[in-house]
Amino acid sequence: MSLLPEDFQTAIDAYLEGRDASPSFLACGALLSFEGMVDNGGLMGTLENLHASGDDQVLADAVAALRAHGLDDLADLTQRADTEYQRMRPHPDAELSEADELLWEQLDDQWYAMAEGRITQAVSGA
Repeated sequence: MSLLPEDFQTAIDAYLEGRDASPSFLACGALLSFEGMVDNGGLMGTLENLHASGDDQVLADAVAALRAHGLDDLADLTQRADTEYQRMRPHPDAELSEADELLWEQLDDQWYAMAEGRITQAVSGA
C-alpha cells in the first residue's frame, strides 16, 4: 500500500486507536508511529519506553511492518537493539556500564544512518 503524506497521520491514528482498517494500512500506521517515537527519543529510548509501559505489541508490530515494507535491515537492527536493551537493563533500575552507554549511542546512530528517508519512502511507494 502506498500512502500520500497527507494520509500519514490518519494511518498513525488508525493504528494507535485500533480502528478497523486494512492490515496494510495499519502496518503503515505502525511503522510511521514507531518512526515518530524513535525520532523523538532514539531507538534505545523508544525501546526503554515501550518496555516500561508494557507496549511489547507496538514493538512486534513495528518489526513486522518494517519487514512488510522490505526494510529487513532495520527490522534486524531493531530486534538486535531490543535484545541488547534487555541485557543492559534486566530491571528498570539497572545502571548502564560505560560500554553499554557507548553501545546505546552506537545503536541509535546506526538507526538514524540506516533509516534516513527510507521509512517515508517505503510507505509512500516512492
